[in-house]
Amino acid sequence: MQLIDYIEQNTATFDEQPFSEVDALALTQACMVDARWLVPDVPSESDALSRSHTLLGRLLARAASKCTPTRLVDLVRAEHFEHMFLGLVPGDIKRCLYALAASPRFRDLVLSCHRMVVDDLVPTQFGALAFSWRDAFTFVGFQGTDAPFPGWRENVDMAWRGTMPAHEQARIYLEEMSEHVPGVLHAGGHSKGGNLALYATLMSSPKVMERIAAVWAFDAPGFARGLFSPADYQALGDRVHRVVPERSVVGMLLDAPEAKVVRSDAAPLMQHSVFTWQIEAGQLVLGTLDEGSRAVHEMLNAWLARTDRERVQQVADALFDAVESSGCSDARALMMGGTPALQRLLDAVWHLPREQRNLLSDVAAELGAVAWERMGRDVVSTLAELWSKGATD
Repeated sequence: MQLIDYIEQNTATFDEQPFSEVDALALTQACMVDARWLVPDVPSESDALSRSHTLLGRLLARAASKCTPTRLVDLVRAEHFEHMFLGLVPGDIKRCLYALAASPRFRDLVLSCHRMVVDDLVPTQFGALAFSWRDAFTFVGFQGTDAPFPGWRENVDMAWRGTMPAHEQARIYLEEMSEHVPGVLHAGGHSKGGNLALYATLMSSPKVMERIAAVWAFDAPGFARGLFSPADYQALGDRVHRVVPERSVVGMLLDAPEAKVVRSDAAPLMQHSVFTWQIEAGQLVLGTLDEGSRAVHEMLNAWLARTDRERVQQVADALFDAVESSGCSDARALMMGGTPALQRLLDAVWHLPREQRNLLSDVAAELGAVAWERMGRDVVSTLAELWSKGATD
């Protein structure tokens, strides 16, 4: 069973069956819907209140400031489909929305506090949406990376900048929206969305943190080394839930707490899609982390540890200069374009200025050296283990 099967087959309401990690996974995909046309942003009380000089006026202004809610089922409007579904797999997001809207478990969730911020000049891509079940709980869903390149530039720049504009957007959003939604809070997201959910929660005020029941980060990258300490994570205790697929790449980037591993039968890169993850009896099926994923994590972290921030920034600049000149309109065209798209990217790298070409060549050699060092350690460890076993036999 996979995610859409779970949504279609689980007909119990949240009154009958508690909110679960698979429900959180489903809602991280529901927030990859552009619902600005129907769901308003977090209201601002300050402007309305400042214009109200009478007691009645202030009461009316405060009442008007509340989010105007709508149900999840109300999002199914074909006239908006052309630009509604975000991310790298918009077709799967569309199928997921249909399943959620038909489900007695999900269709009556109340949506509120929709926010989207996209800025090409200061690379920023941020989106969030709240899903509430009566007065019991609210799931705060943070969007993963959309197809346009600004969000992907943010992802890469996290390695050397630490925090990005979307991180501050997430922190502010969580504080603001918490004043307008009921119940305990579940914060979560897939990929970059999980990173934002974890950041916003770790940086939240004591008042908000007390309401957090769980933070769900699904195949989400971590943070630059040193941004958060073990003590920071201890403040959330066992409320942090990180999940990665067996051949995770994205979820193994940078520093983060240990993750649970879920089984996926897809090809390595496609395992990032939560629609490939395996579910049984309403729970994610546990798997084992692939050694290649662990190696990528260790190699990149080792390279980043020995490389200064300026050089990492130069690498990021060179990569995105190549991407922009490759002719690919967005990340979806690049990643789903097969061999022709890859060839255009390689051609674009070749036509970079010599300084940038040399830089990328040097970095490839440095990563190769890190890989060789790790391989050598593995060989020594294996030989030592065999020697020890032979000596005791």
